[in-house]
Amino acid sequence: MKTILIILLLLLGVGTVLFFFESHRFNQWLKNGHQKIRNHQGVGTQVDVQTLPLLLQNYLQKVLVGKPSISYIEFTQSGDFRMTPKDEMAPFTAEQIVSVRSPMFSWVAKIPMNGLPITVCDRLIDEQGELQARLFSAIPLAKGSGDRFLRGELLRYLAEIPWYPMAILNQPNIEWQQSEENKVKGTLSMKRISATVEYTFNDKGLIESIFVPDREKIDGQNIEQRPWLGEFSQYDERSGVIIPTRGQVSWLLSEGKFTYFVGNVTSYKMMGK
Repeated sequence: MKTILIILLLLLGVGTVLFFFESHRFNQWLKNGHQKIRNHQGVGTQVDVQTLPLLLQNYLQKVLVGKPSISYIEFTQSGDFRMTPKDEMAPFTAEQIVSVRSPMFSWVAKIPMNGLPITVCDRLIDEQGELQARLFSAIPLAKGSGDRFLRGELLRYLAEIPWYPMAILNQPNIEWQQSEENKVKGTLSMKRISATVEYTFNDKGLIESIFVPDREKIDGQNIEQRPWLGEFSQYDERSGVIIPTRGQVSWLLSEGKFTYFVGNVTSYKMMGK
């Protein structure tokens, strides 16, 4: 009996050490990713505004109040999130850091589900898309990377440009094309992988929605291409730039629209030179 107790205590001790080691390693991975974005200066090439579609030219005149010269943005969010149409919305808070000079971002969210703390990181760094979800920052729940995730992260970077429109002026590698009277398409390529997002502008010249007809939706072992929709509203000035302070993201499924993310921008800082 005494021997069994000793073994159990040893196992508990080893498990505790491994738990804290994994938690520390994950948190360090998050910090290192953020620091890479802060340190990255990009190519520093400015886009000639006159070469952009007229819709984008007018949009930038409206939203870049102070025309800031920066290298990255940090902002926080709060809102609601769910995994499947059957789930109830769960509240979340998140922080995001994003480069306006290169396609790089890191989104870290805290999502309590069933009373348990889950940390999710979705990011694009060093030309690699990555996703990790962990319980207590230590126990892996989901992990993915590779070319499939790279296209998804490129789509996300493009889709969220209304939150950092300075990227339009700082990234000549984004190709812009006006597709309709109130629509523009942006295309970004990396490692022979191409991603295109269509932007729809409202009557005030602001981006009201983004659309991707064929983003990969991963549901367990099933992968299918489904239309993906983002909607923006409640534009307001933050640190010299006018951004939508509210956004929601949905999949357009055969059974109808599935909104899985509704978020509000709670703080916004422009950083670097």
